[in-house]
Amino acid sequence: MSELILLTGGTGMVGFRILVEALGRGFRVRAAVRNQGGIDKLRSHGLISAFQDQLEFVIVPDITIDGAYDEAVKGVHAVLHVASPLPKPGITDYQSQVIGPAVNGTVGMLKSASKETAIRRIVITASIGSIVPAEKLSTGDSDVVYNEESVCPPPKGALSNPLDAYLASKVVAFQAVKEFVATEKPAYDVVNILPGYIVGRNDLVTNAEGILQGTNRLAFGQILGQPSPQALPSTSAYLNDVALAHVLSLDPSIAGNQDFVISSDGLQGTTWGDAIDIVQNHYSQDIIKAAGFKLDAGRTPTVRVSIDTSHSQRTLGFEFKSYKDQILSLSDFYLELLKLKEANK
Repeated sequence: MSELILLTGGTGMVGFRILVEALGRGFRVRAAVRNQGGIDKLRSHGLISAFQDQLEFVIVPDITIDGAYDEAVKGVHAVLHVASPLPKPGITDYQSQVIGPAVNGTVGMLKSASKETAIRRIVITASIGSIVPAEKLSTGDSDVVYNEESVCPPPKGALSNPLDAYLASKVVAFQAVKEFVATEKPAYDVVNILPGYIVGRNDLVTNAEGILQGTNRLAFGQILGQPSPQALPSTSAYLNDVALAHVLSLDPSIAGNQDFVISSDGLQGTTWGDAIDIVQNHYSQDIIKAAGFKLDAGRTPTVRVSIDTSHSQRTLGFEFKSYKDQILSLSDFYLELLKLKEANK
């Protein structure tokens, strides 16, 4: 019988893709959700129907309280910890409402896992923002090549917006994990996955209007005439690659206590505005018109941040997909939601 793994965050875009990947590779999964609605959402999804006998659930209403995962970890052999608080509208105290919960939720998982002797590995979803300073993600950095060994200084000063708060939470939580492993020396090891801005088909979306949910808006918004006015770092990552990296990291032949950076297209990285050309060159004008693509409203600007993913690709054993793959994944999905995909064949 296959190993039982605990997955958190399975009702989100990244967590759901990881869930599908893990089930497809034969793992038994215990999905931690906040309420019965989360169970219903996952149980009823078409991509899960063939794996009902591999899937069980545990309800964890508040991941930030002490001992939140104590029951959830019992009997599992590994953990895929994806859940992390996101800034919500109306938040004013970023320290207590964003950074604190992110740290407590992650370190809380490590503490709970220390009570379960069967656990051999925890894989945590971190962020490229855990190793690249937030100001460099905004202004670019062509002088430094960042990789899994890079160290980001702790955030200083007041946080002025939700994005800065989110990036700060990823830095602080990442460093808290490193400190916990170094000081507590748990019996399990830890692998951190550090993706850039994640782009790809989100199978939790059921209508065309939902295509711009989450970070997919950054890439696909410009296809629908809504380019981002803010320049984005050249660090996009394909959703399926991020999910695969999490699941492959469970392999005991891969050494623990290391990190994997996920970002596309080598040191040059993503040019966000290339999405316009990718769509223009791939689809007929009839499809572009029928889909309502608006390719002349401007392009999302890019700032260069050089990321070396060679260690990650070599160790995990697969080549990361390109930005073109990300855009075509979203575009095909959008056409499918509009029922136009068949017309392009």
